[in-house]
Amino acid sequence: MKIARIELTMQRTGRVTEIEYGSDLTALGLISRLEYCLRRFEVELIEEKRAAADAAHRLPPYRERLGAAFAFEGEIAAKRQELDDINASLAANNAGEDQVAA
Repeated sequence: MKIARIELTMQRTGRVTEIEYGSDLTALGLISRLEYCLRRFEVELIEEKRAAADAAHRLPPYRERLGAAFAFEGEIAAKRQELDDINASLAANNAGEDQVAA
């Protein structure tokens, strides 16, 4: 006898909600879980609108910084050069070890 696997999900824009379903769940229990998910739509919509408003509020200072020079650009260039030197040294050591092994 083959046992069927039942999966119940509610798909919405950008979100998938899995609804737990077991063999001991009654039809009324399943309806209750579906109703709960549907009631959460309004709450989730309010939360998403609040998050969008917060993001819109934080956006102007970021836009002001666009195109501005990064204060630590010199340090980054020095660290990149140091990393390049280390990589070149490692490559030279590896090439020497390959020759010795051959």
